[in-house]
Amino acid sequence: MSRSKARAQQIHFQTRSRQRAGFEIGKAGQDEIVRMIRGKAGPGRHATFLRRQSRRVTIWRVVYNQAELVVVYDSVRGTVVTVLPEEAIAS
Repeated sequence: MSRSKARAQQIHFQTRSRQRAGFEIGKAGQDEIVRMIRGKAGPGRHATFLRRQSRRVTIWRVVYNQAELVVVYDSVRGTVVTVLPEEAIAS
C-alpha cells in the first residue's frame, strides 16, 4: 500500500526536524506550525515569510519549542514539507 504525498511529507518533516533541530516534531506540532504560517495560531505565534520557491512551495521562519526553524510549506496540501538547515537560506 502506497502512502499519500501528504503522509510522506509528514514523515519526512519528522525525520528532518530530528536531524536538524535536535527534536522530533509530530503531527500536532506540524499542525501548530501550519497554523502559524496561515496566521491562525493566536497572539505572538506567527511565521515570517522568507521567499516563494514555486507556485505551491514557500519558505518560512518559525519559532517552535524555543527553536528558530526554517521550514518549507506546501500550500496545495497544506503541509510543512521539511526543516532546512540555516545555511540553506543564507544566500
